[in-house]
Amino acid sequence: MAQATGATAAAASEATARFDAVRQALTAAMSQSAEALRAGQRHAATRALDRARRLARFGDTAWMLDETGRKAFREARHGVEEGRKALQNGEPEKAADSLQSASQALAQAPLGEAEPRRLDAQAVAEAEGRTVLDARGEEAGTLQGYAPETDEILVSRGGLLGIGADTVRLRADQVLLGRDYALALAAPAKAAGGG
Repeated sequence: MAQATGATAAAASEATARFDAVRQALTAAMSQSAEALRAGQRHAATRALDRARRLARFGDTAWMLDETGRKAFREARHGVEEGRKALQNGEPEKAADSLQSASQALAQAPLGEAEPRRLDAQAVAEAEGRTVLDARGEEAGTLQGYAPETDEILVSRGGLLGIGADTVRLRADQVLLGRDYALALAAPAKAAGGG
């Protein structure tokens, strides 16, 4: 029994580490946006802010993260939205301050525990059609399905209205699900049959 408990604790620790990687990407995006705003680089700031917004929204709605972790991401999301609003109101310095403050708070916030749940056909079916983000918060494609024989998630990317899109595979243990987004922690494993 102790061995099973040890394995469960190790799996939970690994799952929490995955969300820590998301936290690091979000704090980096918020800091990059703040730095770009202070340097007068509005385009670069906006791109980093968009990445931060997607990552914060993902973390706030992540399925496997407990309430402590979601609260940390929710507070970061609030800071990102404050920064975005200040930027839209022509107050880049206020936006930079808000983003930097939110980044520092998230870096120090407890993440709680993540549930070491594996993705399966049912979970992926419920999430089909969601936008898949890469580890930096960039849009990487659309969740298309699950290949149980290889334990991989199928992601469609590129193309127009499904025409000319490529399908790539991601290891299921490298994909996290949230209400609005799926997040790929690693690059695609290999190409699947094109679409």
